[in-house]
Amino acid sequence: MFRGRIHLKVDSKGRISIPVRYRELVNVQNDGNLVISQGFFVDAPHLLLVPLDVWMQFEARFGGMNIFDTSLDQFQARLRTMGACAESKIDEHGRILVPALYREYAGLKDEVACVGMGRYMSLWAPGNLDESMRRAEGNLDAIRTHLRTPVDPSTDR
Repeated sequence: MFRGRIHLKVDSKGRISIPVRYRELVNVQNDGNLVISQGFFVDAPHLLLVPLDVWMQFEARFGGMNIFDTSLDQFQARLRTMGACAESKIDEHGRILVPALYREYAGLKDEVACVGMGRYMSLWAPGNLDESMRRAEGNLDAIRTHLRTPVDPSTDR
């Protein structure tokens, strides 16, 4: 499981070093393979770093769809998920390249906050993370209610 928060530097080529405690999890189960994707909240721009096996479980939801499906909702779901991701592999120095398109989307500059989110990680511009954390603090009643509700682990994909 990915937990905690760590601040990382972005080098001049757009690479970040994956924290050792996270890197070991990805290397053991996925040979260092990750998928980078845009987050799913317009008012909280961030990136998702998802181990390949977890991403494949998520992507399987779209695998059975007919390519000629006329549902705009399903097309947009595939476009926004499968079409808005890139595969990356942790190199021998423990780094991944975050393509410029993704860095721009999330507002990543010289420093990045890497947050463990259970089965995946998220990358944030520090100011965006601070703002999202402030909003979460203002929503503690809903968070407490959610935490008291039993979760089916099979639905957390």
